[in-house]
Amino acid sequence: NKIGAAGDCVASAAILVVMAAADVVVLVDDTRAQVCQVLESFGTGMNCSTLSFLVAITFGLLWSFVARFVHVPFLLHMFSIVFSSLVSLQMWGISGTIEIATLVFVCYMFILTLSRSIVGFVTFLFMFSMFIYFSVETYYNDYLFVSGNVDKTCVLCVLVLKLIGCAFELQDSVVLAKKTEQKPTAVMPTPRPLEYFGFAFFYPTFIAGPTFEMKEYRGFVSRTMFEDCPGGRIPLPLGQVLKTLLIAVFCAAVNQVGTLLFPVDTLRQDAYFELPFIQRYLTMVVVTRVTLYKLIFVWKVAEASVILCGFSYKGCDDNGKQQWTRLRNADYTAIELTTDLQELINAWNIRTNAWCKSYIYKRCAFLGSRQASTIITMVFLAIWHGLYPGYYMCFLFEFICLQAERDFMRMVGKLLSGVVYEHSVIRYAMSFGGWVVKTLHLSWGLIGFVMLDYQSSYKVMSSLYFVNPIGAILTIVFVVVVSVMNPKKKAS
Repeated sequence: NKIGAAGDCVASAAILVVMAAADVVVLVDDTRAQVCQVLESFGTGMNCSTLSFLVAITFGLLWSFVARFVHVPFLLHMFSIVFSSLVSLQMWGISGTIEIATLVFVCYMFILTLSRSIVGFVTFLFMFSMFIYFSVETYYNDYLFVSGNVDKTCVLCVLVLKLIGCAFELQDSVVLAKKTEQKPTAVMPTPRPLEYFGFAFFYPTFIAGPTFEMKEYRGFVSRTMFEDCPGGRIPLPLGQVLKTLLIAVFCAAVNQVGTLLFPVDTLRQDAYFELPFIQRYLTMVVVTRVTLYKLIFVWKVAEASVILCGFSYKGCDDNGKQQWTRLRNADYTAIELTTDLQELINAWNIRTNAWCKSYIYKRCAFLGSRQASTIITMVFLAIWHGLYPGYYMCFLFEFICLQAERDFMRMVGKLLSGVVYEHSVIRYAMSFGGWVVKTLHLSWGLIGFVMLDYQSSYKVMSSLYFVNPIGAILTIVFVVVVSVMNPKKKAS
């Protein structure tokens, strides 16, 4: 029986290789180049690298549908490893794939050989250092800025969080066991090799994320995640999948139409700087928001895939309604409608922010300063995005805005009584004002993300007279002045 089972596994793996190879070959060489030429002729800004990326994340839907019927953990691991490896070979070649696999292998060696008390820190230093190395390579080759290619740092962004998180899970389980004196049950077991590589190469989130923890992956492949479902089977939430895909299609349509009408190069043209101030500012808002929809589109396609395979299942709420938000990375409704900058951040790149809160922000508690912890977390996030100066300009502005919002709302709580908030006109006016400020600050922060380099970003910001940063700084100064003048007022 064991020999027969092993033979079935090998045969199944061989079939997966053939299926994946056949799928990947469809858009290579001449055929893919011809498709890219057609897309570029329409001004979509989609090159062959972007097309491969789009095909890879969209194929995750088919992968996820098939994965629903694969109940053997070994096959699920192989299913991910084979497909992710083939996509990596197609996009980044043999050398890039070997580099990615080597990083995973080294981190697994750390888990096997190092003490649990230090494995998290060692893995963090190694993966973060290697990520910086590859980011330097990308930056000095202008791989992203010049050609718009999807380079391997896209995958490394996800791998850095996964592998560091897994190492810290193992390290923290030992600390928890010592505190609770339940070592036999609290210590997390060491992952098996195939399990670890399947975790790292999980196909639907391999390129675009989001990240997740090893214990979540184990719950999915073992199907223990679905013990509260009828028969322990994976539910089929077609309505939730279609809803997520509709949001993705809408965002893709807005991005493509917006790119045709307001391409990023608009902010680099001399004609832009000759426009009146209001028109210049509104043009900046439109161009940056168009880019925002591209990111939401990618995340929503990935979210639809993890919902379809069942990984995003998060149990039922108090009313018995199934929740599919475990791996949600963007709350589109909150992004559009929230009136609070902090809520906007909480709704954007959700899994990455949760990871940073657990593994960066909270571990800086020994500093005794909330601001210091926030700065360190934002520096990590900026480096995690890459080495382009625009990222750092964005996160510096984000820190200033958050500080301004917290100080302003604290002042409002001190100066205005609860009776004032009961007046609907004032409440709605403040909500609308918060929405406008959030929308404009979001667009300003995206200037660095869109332009990437310092010179172009600075030129656009200076042409707009730095109104947003100056406004945020003046808000902080105003709050300080009011606090000095009203030292005895207490919060309602």
